[in-house]
Amino acid sequence: MSSSAAGHLLFKCKSAFQASSLALISLTLLTACGGGGGGGDTATNTGVTNAVATSSGSVLYSGPVTGLGSIVVNGVRFETIGAKVHDADDPYGAASYPDQIKLGMTVSVEGSADEANGSGTAGTIRLDGGIRGPVSAIDTAANTLVVSGQSIKVDATTTVFQGATGLSGLSTSSWVEVYGLPQSDGTFLATRVEAYASQSALATSYPKASTHPVSLRGIVGTSAANSFTLSNGGNGTITVNYRAADVLPAGAAITVGSSVRVLAGAIADAAAVTAAKVLVLSPSSLLAESSLTTASSGVAVKLKGVVDSISGNSIVVSGTSVDLTHAAMPNGMPVKGQVVEVRGPLSNGTLIAGKLEFEGRETAYTDRSGGAGAPISYRQELYGTISGYTSGSNTFTVQGVTVKVDSATRYEHGYSTLADNMYVEVKGVLDSGALLASKVDVKGVTAGSSSGGSSGADAKSNDTSAGSAGVDDKSGSDDKRSSGGSSFEVYGTLTCSNYPGSCSIAVSSGSTLNANLGAASWSTEHGGFVADTALAVEAKGYLDSAGVFQVIKIERKV
Repeated sequence: MSSSAAGHLLFKCKSAFQASSLALISLTLLTACGGGGGGGDTATNTGVTNAVATSSGSVLYSGPVTGLGSIVVNGVRFETIGAKVHDADDPYGAASYPDQIKLGMTVSVEGSADEANGSGTAGTIRLDGGIRGPVSAIDTAANTLVVSGQSIKVDATTTVFQGATGLSGLSTSSWVEVYGLPQSDGTFLATRVEAYASQSALATSYPKASTHPVSLRGIVGTSAANSFTLSNGGNGTITVNYRAADVLPAGAAITVGSSVRVLAGAIADAAAVTAAKVLVLSPSSLLAESSLTTASSGVAVKLKGVVDSISGNSIVVSGTSVDLTHAAMPNGMPVKGQVVEVRGPLSNGTLIAGKLEFEGRETAYTDRSGGAGAPISYRQELYGTISGYTSGSNTFTVQGVTVKVDSATRYEHGYSTLADNMYVEVKGVLDSGALLASKVDVKGVTAGSSSGGSSGADAKSNDTSAGSAGVDDKSGSDDKRSSGGSSFEVYGTLTCSNYPGSCSIAVSSGSTLNANLGAASWSTEHGGFVADTALAVEAKGYLDSAGVFQVIKIERKV
């Protein structure tokens, strides 16, 4: 995307998220999804004329992770400390997923959300896995690859790569784990590709792959007793044979339009597979297994996805039937392949829409304190400290993600002096594996200043006022070492020379934060502090004026 770098500020989400873009599903119980920026920003759903609900409520969101420091899913930044995280190969089981949730992974989050601030708290997170197995074909010109017999699309502005620099870094001896979303044409849009040199290397990184080295993901095209088919992007179909006892959640029906993931030991040929497990990930199944007390047929939901088909007042959005008979449509009728948002009760698997909107999102930046806000578009966002920065360099790392800046990058209040361990909030667009920054905000400098874009539904500030006492950051102070009162989450290794005041957290992005746990609340699921032991942890806190990470909440990851 290099020659169009300036366009990362100007692209409009409504046009960017067309058929070749994300087939993103967002399920929201009782309340609607908020906007997509950080603290001090505003969001706009382009072309939407009716206001989005601003009250808090119980929610279930499903889609790719588009932000880190906690996690951002479908425009809401969820705190994850204390949440039960279920493994992708066992999303309805009791086992916990011990590792960091990463950019581009697909998840379903249930908990609570405040749409006015674009923030929420996760109670349960289920990793929605994708396709796994050997790479059998690569087409760098068409940006496609074939894995376990399924066709996969990659996109420079959508797909995160780990272990390879794009498709050119893969070979037909590679094994991959691919997260993403089924598309209306039967192919799979990758939001994250993790590459490994061999099957054993994949199994070493993810031990459950030893049992089920192959997985498929898709929307059921036809269904019969103990078998169904998945469309394969113009390359025919794949028949899946299964036993009822191997379907999860137990008793879930597999019908045409069901969203499923298939785990298998091997693929005998490209046209058929025998399933060891079939994971049903359709909205009805997710709701049925939700811990939310309101999760039942008829609950109000919000769904965001790609229009697969249209027949009169009925449409199908990413495999879910939607009835538009009584829907308000301020933007008009959608077309096939368009990304839409629909809201209403889910009844017997069909969403009875009260409203349909076209999708689009922007944030704002101000070039100086007190200045008027100017719109900037983006897809991904990061909240955390800088590492790997060299003076004059145009790249650095935040939350383990490489960030690139260029002449089109805008800096809140014009402050562009960066350094390692400085807290920043970055919004931008993926560009060949790195985040090309549309906006960089050094919160220690800009927090609390008068700003034309400081209110609205996009204020995912996660400020510390509700979560801790004794925050010594001065509102509006020019304190480059602090996080300006904003809290964020990190994943790393905790060591202490003198607990709780003299500790450090080696975070996954490669930097080390001096940490004070004197006021920290430990989540007890996996136990508390253990002296003279390096502990894998996830921690939420803020940087004080001395640059010390004051931990508010923390949990062990085992």
